[in-house]
Amino acid sequence: MKIHTQLLALLLLLLQGCNLFAPVDPLPPIVATDAPTGVFPTGFVARGTITVPSFKNNRQEKKSGGVVEYGFILTNGSSRDTVKKGSSLSSSPLSFEHNYNGLVSNRKYSVQAYAKNEGGGSAAGADTEVTTGSFTLPTLTTGSPTGVGTSAATVAISISSLGNAPASQSGVCYSASVVPPTTAQSRAIISNSPGTGNFSATLTSLAANTKYYARGYVITGAGVAYGNTVELTTGAPIPTSGIFIHKVGAATTASNLNDRGLDSNPTAIIMLTANFEGSSVYSPVPLAVNYSSGRWSVVNQDGTALPANANYNIYYTVPGPRAYRHTATTTNTYLGTSVYTTTLDHPLLNDKPNARMVATKVRGTSTANSSSFGLFYSDGRWRIYHQTVGRLIAPGTEFNIIIDDRVFSTQATAANISSNFFNITPILATANSRVFVSNLWSNVYNTSELGVWLNSGRWSIFNQTRTAMPANSSYFVLAL
Repeated sequence: MKIHTQLLALLLLLLQGCNLFAPVDPLPPIVATDAPTGVFPTGFVARGTITVPSFKNNRQEKKSGGVVEYGFILTNGSSRDTVKKGSSLSSSPLSFEHNYNGLVSNRKYSVQAYAKNEGGGSAAGADTEVTTGSFTLPTLTTGSPTGVGTSAATVAISISSLGNAPASQSGVCYSASVVPPTTAQSRAIISNSPGTGNFSATLTSLAANTKYYARGYVITGAGVAYGNTVELTTGAPIPTSGIFIHKVGAATTASNLNDRGLDSNPTAIIMLTANFEGSSVYSPVPLAVNYSSGRWSVVNQDGTALPANANYNIYYTVPGPRAYRHTATTTNTYLGTSVYTTTLDHPLLNDKPNARMVATKVRGTSTANSSSFGLFYSDGRWRIYHQTVGRLIAPGTEFNIIIDDRVFSTQATAANISSNFFNITPILATANSRVFVSNLWSNVYNTSELGVWLNSGRWSIFNQTRTAMPANSSYFVLAL
C-alpha cells in the first residue's frame, strides 16, 4: 500500500512537469463599451472599460504582456475613425472616455472601445449605437422699419431664443431685388456675440426712392435663422436745386418755403422776385429771405407783414463756383458818411465788367436794414449799393449771388415805359418762365422794390410801389 501511494505521487509530479512546459496562448484584454453620455447635436461622450484578464500561469501572463494601446473606433456608414486614448494601464479595471465633437446632427453612429497588448492580443467591446441630437435654430422677429430717409433706415429685431447651436452673428440683411433677402445680400451687423433681447440696425447707403426688403438674422453653427420679411421705401432724393412759385396765404411776417431741398439747409443760395402774375397783389416793401429754426422764408426786410396771397418766384441752388453768399464787413463796406455800398470779391467777378449776375438779400436777426438794392461795377470790382441813398448796409448783412451766363441786361426807356412798368427787351414771352431781376446801376436810382408780370404775353418789370418807372434805369434779368 505504501508503495502505491509513492507511485501515485511520482505520477503527479511527472504530470505537473509536463504542464509546466506545455505551450500557452496570450490572452487579450477584456474590453467593454459603456453607454455613451452627454449626447448633443454635434457629438457625445464615448466611454469604455478595460480589465486585465486572469492568466493560467506566469508564462501566459508574460506572453500576453501589458496593454500598449487603447481607444475608440467610431463608425459612420463606411467611414471608420480610430482615436487612440492611451498606451498603458494605470489600474485594472480602467475606465476611459472621449469627447466627440463636430459630428452631423441627427445622425446614427456606432462606437466601440478597443485595446491591444504586447502579445498581439486585441479586443473590442460591443458595437454601441448612438444618435446625435437635433439642432434648434434661434427664434426672432423683425420689427417695422423706422427713420426711413433717402439713404438710410432703421430696422429692429427681437431675439427670443438662441437655440442650442453656437451663435456667431446677428443683424439685418436687406436687398432691393432678392425676396426674401439672405445673408448673401447686404448686411447690417448688430453683434458678433449675439444674445436674446431687442436690438436695431441702421441700413445705410440705400438708393433713394427705392423699395427694399429686410429681415433679421442670426448665424449659428447649425445654420442661419431668419425673422419675418418687412418692406421699406426710401424717400425721393433731396433736390440740390429748384424753381417754383411760392404763394403766401394769410398775411404774415414770415412765409415759409415748403421745399425738401431747403429744409434744414442754411447754406442754400436763394433768389427771390415778386411775381404779380396770378395774384394781382403788390408787395411794395423791400424783400429778403430768412433762415430760422431749420426753415427758409420770404420776409419783408423791415419785419412788417407780407401781403396775403402774394406770389414770389423762387430759385435755389447749392453753394459753388457760381453761387455764393456775400457778407458785408467793416473792411469791404464803404464807411463814409453815407454807408451804402459793399464790395464783392470773387474770381468770376473781379476785373470782369461784363459779368452777369442776380442777387437777393438775406435778412439776419440783426441786419434788417431795409432798402431795395442794386449792382454796379467800379474800379475793377462789382459792388452792391442801397437804392435809398444814405441807408447803411450794416456789417453782417448778407446777399446771395448767382453768376450765370444766361443773365442779360435790359433797360427802361422813355419809349417802352408805361407808368410803373416796361416790357423786358429782348422779348421774353415764355409764359411759364420764372423770371428774376436785380437793379443794375446806370446812373439812375430806382428806390422801389421790383416785381415781374406777364403783360399781354410779354414779361415786364414793374415797381411794386406803383411809382413811375425811371427812364434809363437798367436791370439784370435771369429767366429759367
